[in-house]
Amino acid sequence: MKEYLKEKPEGARYSEIIDFLKSQLPGVPENTLHGSVWSFRQRIVNGEEKEVIIPERGIYLLSEYQKGELPFKKEEIKIKEEDFYEKFADYLVKELEECTKAISLGGNRFQDKWGTPDVLGVYKFSEAEPIRPPLEIVSAIHQPAATYGFPARFFLCIEQESVLF
Repeated sequence: MKEYLKEKPEGARYSEIIDFLKSQLPGVPENTLHGSVWSFRQRIVNGEEKEVIIPERGIYLLSEYQKGELPFKKEEIKIKEEDFYEKFADYLVKELEECTKAISLGGNRFQDKWGTPDVLGVYKFSEAEPIRPPLEIVSAIHQPAATYGFPARFFLCIEQESVLF
């Protein structure tokens, strides 16, 4: 594996390493190759292997190719939570069509009232409908621990990097 990484100064993904090993060792079962790479990874993580580093999940790089900043560093984008609310309100109305009207309430708009949903919407049936069910309330929150009664529709908004998933 180190020989393969010598040819890859930009590093190699886990899947590329597995493909390389499969091509070099066609008689070896694929699960054995996965196990070998996993064992090698454990040696890197435990500090037993110093020649190879893992700058990002799934990327293997010879430590001699590391130049100051890690080449695979993710660009961090700072988004304020409040910026999300308006976009999600628009998404509920325009894309999902779950609401006929939605507004952003998040961002401490009501000071110490922690029970306020971040986005609140309604689905009002058209006056032209022959049968008009009651108004549907839709709410969206960012905090899983918060509760807001029982709206007709409820969305829990969780970032991709959340510890819940």
